[in-house]
Amino acid sequence: MTERARAPGEETLDPEDWGAMRALGHRMLDEALDYLQSLPDRPVWQHAPPEVKAHFTGSPPPDPHPPEAVYEEYLRFVLPYQIGNNHPRFWGWVAGTGTVMGMYAELLAAATDAVSGSFSYLSNNYVELQVLGWCKSLLGYPATASGLLTSGCSASNLIALAVARNAMAGLDLRRMGLVAKLQRRRDHPHHAETAGSVQNKAAIRALRMAARPFKKPSGAKGQLRTLFLIQV
Repeated sequence: MTERARAPGEETLDPEDWGAMRALGHRMLDEALDYLQSLPDRPVWQHAPPEVKAHFTGSPPPDPHPPEAVYEEYLRFVLPYQIGNNHPRFWGWVAGTGTVMGMYAELLAAATDAVSGSFSYLSNNYVELQVLGWCKSLLGYPATASGLLTSGCSASNLIALAVARNAMAGLDLRRMGLVAKLQRRRDHPHHAETAGSVQNKAAIRALRMAARPFKKPSGAKGQLRTLFLIQV
């Protein structure tokens, strides 16, 4: 495949040399597979020595480093000192292990900077819904049950606690906080166009703070109405 010529002054995040980057990618994949295949012959884990820790205390580099040099640094200072959860003899903590297909899936997801949970035209959404449907079927849940794929157990526990709290509170905690249960209340205003993730965190924080998250009205152009904030 021929490389596209850049216009004068054009800025891009594309590699300067696609051929060299392709070769580096092939090398990374081959060596990652070698690493996974040889795991049973390696120590379960090893502690990063002082010189490795000291390596990561320097100042930021003034200029970019070649990708090959960054990869060599990874091989020397990062790869040998892992938690060990992908090793077959690892029994230290409750942590998931990796798989070859999982590595491939991460590569494909990163290549498209994949997101899910928004915009109906994304195929990723329907993959997630299919996986949730499979889980419901395997666990004997009704087809009408809802669910989420999370980043891990910590996020799952937090969400589960929030759901249980909302279900058993007997009031709309997302709108009222714990004001109906406790005397003290603190309001947490946020802009009407604030991202949903911020609103969700505010609603979860209301559990321990007896707070009520609410939206501040915005002007015709979406600007903050400072007078309203002062009144609050």
